[in-house]
Amino acid sequence: MCQLQNGWICRSVITGSPATSRRLCVWIGVIHGGAPWRRFGDTHQETIVPPDPTTATKPVTRIRDTASTVDDDVLVIEEPLEIRIADEPLAVTMRTPGHDCDLVAGFCLTEGIVTDPDEIES
Repeated sequence: MCQLQNGWICRSVITGSPATSRRLCVWIGVIHGGAPWRRFGDTHQETIVPPDPTTATKPVTRIRDTASTVDDDVLVIEEPLEIRIADEPLAVTMRTPGHDCDLVAGFCLTEGIVTDPDEIES
């Protein structure tokens, strides 16, 4: 089963017999500090909303003809994903957050760690 436990996403990988099956665990690490929580609303009713983990906003100066304006630009966030098999580091790849289990399954298939998607229990 693909599940998140203390920063780890784990799946079992069957490599022939149950005796040789391995557990595929992926640790999700963030290089930079997390984005601050955003606050919306006025002083009478304020709602605290967690940031969207897949995007960040940064101020930019846009110049058109002779005029310039300061605006927020939305950027896609990439984070490192460490892939480990049987607690041994295998690879680190950059990815946008989300669908980590599918990414790891595809990685293991294309790298020849498994030869058939059915070798991965879900």
